[in-house]
Amino acid sequence: MNTYFSNGLFLFVIVIFLSPDLFYYTQIPLQTNNSGETNNSIVSKMLKYLDFDTLLYFADSRDSLFDEQQRNFMPIIHSFNALYNLQLRASQSISESPKIPDSSRIRLEELLLSFNFESLIGLFHATEATKSLLAVLACKEGLLEVDEATRLVNIKSFFIEKLF
Repeated sequence: MNTYFSNGLFLFVIVIFLSPDLFYYTQIPLQTNNSGETNNSIVSKMLKYLDFDTLLYFADSRDSLFDEQQRNFMPIIHSFNALYNLQLRASQSISESPKIPDSSRIRLEELLLSFNFESLIGLFHATEATKSLLAVLACKEGLLEVDEATRLVNIKSFFIEKLF
Protein backbone atom coordinates (compact mmCIF):
# COMPACT_ATOMS: atom_id res chain seq x y z
CA MET A 1 0.00 0.00 0.00
CA ASN A 2 1.35 3.39 -0.98
CA THR A 3 1.25 5.61 2.09
CA TYR A 4 2.17 9.19 2.68
CA PHE A 5 3.13 8.93 6.35
CA SER A 6 5.64 6.56 8.71
CA ASN A 7 6.04 3.71 11.27
CA GLY A 8 3.28 2.72 13.61
CA LEU A 9 1.98 6.06 14.88
CA PHE A 10 -1.63 6.93 14.16
CA LEU A 11 -3.32 10.18 13.43
CA PHE A 12 -7.00 10.85 13.45
CA VAL A 13 -7.62 12.98 10.42
CA ILE A 14 -10.85 14.86 10.31
CA VAL A 15 -12.09 14.66 6.77
CA ILE A 16 -14.58 17.42 6.98
CA PHE A 17 -17.50 16.12 4.98
CA LEU A 18 -19.91 18.32 6.81
CA SER A 19 -23.49 18.01 7.23
CA PRO A 20 -23.67 21.06 9.44
CA ASP A 21 -23.13 19.35 12.79
CA LEU A 22 -21.57 16.05 11.75
CA PHE A 23 -17.91 15.18 11.29
CA TYR A 24 -16.69 11.89 9.89
CA TYR A 25 -13.44 10.74 11.46
CA THR A 26 -11.04 8.48 9.61
CA GLN A 27 -8.07 6.78 11.20
CA ILE A 28 -5.05 6.86 8.89
CA PRO A 29 -1.64 5.43 9.79
CA LEU A 30 0.77 8.32 10.31
CA GLN A 31 3.98 7.66 8.41
CA THR A 32 6.73 9.78 6.96
CA ASN A 33 6.10 11.08 3.51
CA ASN A 34 8.13 8.36 1.77
CA SER A 35 6.47 9.07 -1.57
CA GLY A 36 8.00 12.53 -1.87
CA GLU A 37 4.57 14.10 -2.32
CA THR A 38 4.23 17.79 -1.60
CA ASN A 39 1.21 20.02 -1.21
CA ASN A 40 1.81 21.28 -4.75
CA SER A 41 2.03 17.78 -6.25
CA ILE A 42 -1.17 16.67 -4.51
CA VAL A 43 -3.04 19.81 -5.59
CA SER A 44 -1.82 19.28 -9.15
CA LYS A 45 -3.22 15.73 -9.11
CA MET A 46 -6.52 16.95 -7.67
CA LEU A 47 -6.90 19.66 -10.31
CA LYS A 48 -6.54 17.02 -13.05
CA TYR A 49 -9.83 15.54 -11.82
CA LEU A 50 -11.53 18.86 -12.52
CA ASP A 51 -11.22 18.32 -16.29
CA PHE A 52 -13.26 15.11 -15.99
CA ASP A 53 -15.37 15.98 -12.94
CA THR A 54 -18.53 13.87 -12.81
CA LEU A 55 -20.67 16.89 -11.93
CA LEU A 56 -19.44 18.84 -14.96
CA TYR A 57 -20.23 16.18 -17.60
CA PHE A 58 -23.82 16.00 -18.79
CA ALA A 59 -25.44 13.45 -21.09
CA ASP A 60 -26.66 14.61 -24.51
CA SER A 61 -29.50 17.11 -24.19
CA ARG A 62 -31.98 14.80 -25.95
CA ASP A 63 -31.36 12.11 -23.30
CA SER A 64 -33.69 12.03 -20.26
CA LEU A 65 -30.58 11.62 -18.07
CA PHE A 66 -29.66 15.17 -19.12
CA ASP A 67 -32.81 16.53 -17.43
CA GLU A 68 -31.96 14.63 -14.25
CA GLN A 69 -28.41 15.98 -14.31
CA GLN A 70 -29.64 19.54 -14.97
CA ARG A 71 -32.02 19.34 -12.02
CA ASN A 72 -29.41 17.90 -9.64
CA PHE A 73 -26.03 19.24 -10.80
CA MET A 74 -26.77 22.83 -11.80
CA PRO A 75 -27.72 24.08 -8.30
CA ILE A 76 -24.44 22.64 -6.96
CA ILE A 77 -22.40 24.14 -9.81
CA HIS A 78 -24.06 27.55 -9.32
CA SER A 79 -23.53 27.46 -5.54
CA PHE A 80 -19.94 26.32 -5.98
CA ASN A 81 -19.24 29.10 -8.49
CA ALA A 82 -20.78 31.71 -6.19
CA LEU A 83 -18.98 30.43 -3.07
CA TYR A 84 -15.51 30.40 -4.65
CA ASN A 85 -16.02 33.15 -7.26
CA LEU A 86 -15.54 30.74 -10.18
CA GLN A 87 -16.94 30.47 -13.69
CA LEU A 88 -17.16 26.68 -14.16
CA ARG A 89 -19.60 25.59 -16.86
CA ALA A 90 -20.76 22.04 -17.41
CA SER A 91 -20.62 20.33 -20.79
CA GLN A 92 -23.85 20.09 -22.74
CA SER A 93 -23.02 16.62 -24.06
CA ILE A 94 -20.68 13.76 -23.27
CA SER A 95 -18.55 14.65 -26.32
CA GLU A 96 -17.96 18.22 -25.11
CA SER A 97 -15.53 19.22 -22.37
CA PRO A 98 -16.61 21.42 -19.47
CA LYS A 99 -15.53 25.08 -19.62
CA ILE A 100 -12.93 25.79 -16.94
CA PRO A 101 -11.34 29.22 -17.31
CA ASP A 102 -7.72 29.63 -16.19
CA SER A 103 -8.85 32.15 -13.55
CA SER A 104 -11.09 29.49 -11.97
CA ARG A 105 -8.32 26.89 -12.08
CA ILE A 106 -5.92 29.35 -10.38
CA ARG A 107 -8.53 30.23 -7.74
CA LEU A 108 -9.11 26.54 -6.94
CA GLU A 109 -5.37 25.91 -6.78
CA GLU A 110 -4.99 28.76 -4.26
CA LEU A 111 -7.89 27.39 -2.23
CA LEU A 112 -6.48 23.86 -2.16
CA LEU A 113 -2.98 25.08 -1.27
CA SER A 114 -4.47 26.74 1.82
CA PHE A 115 -5.05 23.26 3.33
CA ASN A 116 -2.36 21.46 5.31
CA PHE A 117 -0.71 18.30 3.97
CA GLU A 118 -2.84 15.84 5.96
CA SER A 119 -6.08 17.52 4.88
CA LEU A 120 -4.94 17.46 1.26
CA ILE A 121 -4.29 13.71 1.52
CA GLY A 122 -7.86 13.17 2.76
CA LEU A 123 -9.34 15.47 0.12
CA PHE A 124 -7.27 13.79 -2.59
CA HIS A 125 -8.43 10.30 -1.66
CA ALA A 126 -12.06 11.46 -1.51
CA THR A 127 -11.66 13.12 -4.93
CA GLU A 128 -10.03 10.01 -6.34
CA ALA A 129 -12.86 7.80 -5.01
CA THR A 130 -15.70 10.01 -6.25
CA LYS A 131 -14.04 11.33 -9.43
CA SER A 132 -15.41 14.71 -8.44
CA LEU A 133 -13.44 17.54 -6.86
CA LEU A 134 -16.64 19.60 -6.87
CA ALA A 135 -18.59 17.02 -4.87
CA VAL A 136 -15.81 16.69 -2.30
CA LEU A 137 -15.43 20.44 -1.80
CA ALA A 138 -19.23 20.88 -1.78
CA CYS A 139 -19.38 18.36 1.10
CA LYS A 140 -16.56 20.14 2.89
CA GLU A 141 -18.45 23.43 2.62
CA GLY A 142 -21.77 21.92 3.73
CA LEU A 143 -23.41 22.44 0.32
CA LEU A 144 -24.01 18.67 0.07
CA GLU A 145 -24.54 15.87 2.53
CA VAL A 146 -22.22 12.89 2.00
CA ASP A 147 -25.08 10.58 1.00
CA GLU A 148 -26.36 13.16 -1.49
CA ALA A 149 -22.87 13.59 -2.97
CA THR A 150 -22.62 9.81 -3.34
CA ARG A 151 -25.97 9.74 -5.12
CA LEU A 152 -24.96 12.57 -7.45
CA VAL A 153 -21.61 11.12 -8.50
CA ASN A 154 -23.40 7.84 -9.25
CA ILE A 155 -26.50 9.39 -10.84
CA LYS A 156 -25.98 7.73 -14.21
CA SER A 157 -25.84 4.27 -12.62
CA PHE A 158 -28.86 4.99 -10.44
CA PHE A 159 -30.76 6.41 -13.43
CA ILE A 160 -30.09 3.32 -15.57
CA GLU A 161 -30.98 1.06 -12.65
CA LYS A 162 -34.28 2.91 -12.24
CA LEU A 163 -35.11 2.31 -15.91
CA PHE A 164 -34.77 -1.44 -15.50
